[in-house]
Amino acid sequence: MALRYTMAMLLATPVLAFGATPPDLSDDPLIRAGWLATQATYDVEVTTTFDALEVDGRRTAGGSFRSSGAAFGVANGGLLATAAHLVAPSPAKVAVEVYQRAHTSVPPTAAAAWGQRTKAKVIGLKVALTASRVLPDGARTEPATAEVAGKNGIDLTGDIAILRIDAPRAPVLDLAAFRRRDGRGVVVGIARALDGTPTPTYATGRLGAFRIASPYVDIVGIEAPVRAGDSGAPVVDRSGRVVGLVSQWVSGRPGGGIAPSDRIDALAREFATPGSNEAATAFRGAMKRLWASDFVHAEEAFQAAALSDDPLARFEQTRLEGLRRSVRFVETDGRLSRALIAFALACAAAACGFLLAARRRSGSGDPLHVASTGGTPDAEGPDDGMSPSPY
Repeated sequence: MALRYTMAMLLATPVLAFGATPPDLSDDPLIRAGWLATQATYDVEVTTTFDALEVDGRRTAGGSFRSSGAAFGVANGGLLATAAHLVAPSPAKVAVEVYQRAHTSVPPTAAAAWGQRTKAKVIGLKVALTASRVLPDGARTEPATAEVAGKNGIDLTGDIAILRIDAPRAPVLDLAAFRRRDGRGVVVGIARALDGTPTPTYATGRLGAFRIASPYVDIVGIEAPVRAGDSGAPVVDRSGRVVGLVSQWVSGRPGGGIAPSDRIDALAREFATPGSNEAATAFRGAMKRLWASDFVHAEEAFQAAALSDDPLARFEQTRLEGLRRSVRFVETDGRLSRALIAFALACAAAACGFLLAARRRSGSGDPLHVASTGGTPDAEGPDDGMSPSPY
């Protein structure tokens, strides 16, 4: 029976044949927590336009450029949390970015010094935002227009912003109390291929691993590969709760700075409305069944009404349907089962013959040593967290 199910997994999930284990099938508690957080993580596209660039009191023509980052569901009513510098940049910072885009060889510190020396700024600044969810295969949902939630939706000193999209039932991540600056977390970021296709990424690291200099207050260092495009991405603990969001990356080392969850919570409460978090709760339950290899009930759980319009749930459901068909095929076709067993025995016999031949060639020397890179799985299962949102 074990052989049948093993072969079914190989038939149903060819992506496992080569490369790293997909995050949804990982047994690492942090990676599993990151996969749960993917359900509520958004790719944010920012279009910045300005009427003119003013340098040393002289104005030149305006322009526009696009940038991107991340955000995550933080409260009911379609509220997302992200980095303030991504969605609400100051005229002076936009001028420095324009300068950097025109002089790509100039380091960021030199560009910032140029901005201070020339008192550069842009005139007529406008920012347009869209948010969409992305899947591992590069697909994304239809971009939704996003805007700052209200007049008090920006915390400039903490580099936090609250956005609103027209998706009142959007899944929400819970916030963890950030009392200690230690432990490990996973950054749920978004990578972009050369053609611009976004895919989720997961980078683990230790919180508080180093001190970080930042223009913002309360920024905590995390020793994880943080990229420039990860601004606003959630950082979650092994229970799937948010401990902070990415504020900045550190050049020359695998690390970055995150704004802690207590500041996010204080800002989100200004706009939060009471309600349940049915989509996140249902997705958590379905993934728990999948991780327990209860494929039949996992497929049923992914079909829950709360997940009817959830793209990540549909992604998992499609894969599970293929898995169940493979399991039924292997179980009901006796000839295939016998053939698979015979093939496995033949492989085992060939391996034994190879080892014996190698031993004879080695003569009276040391026996052939076969190194094993396997390890025992963590006995403690992951706490999937993601209890209903307090909002």
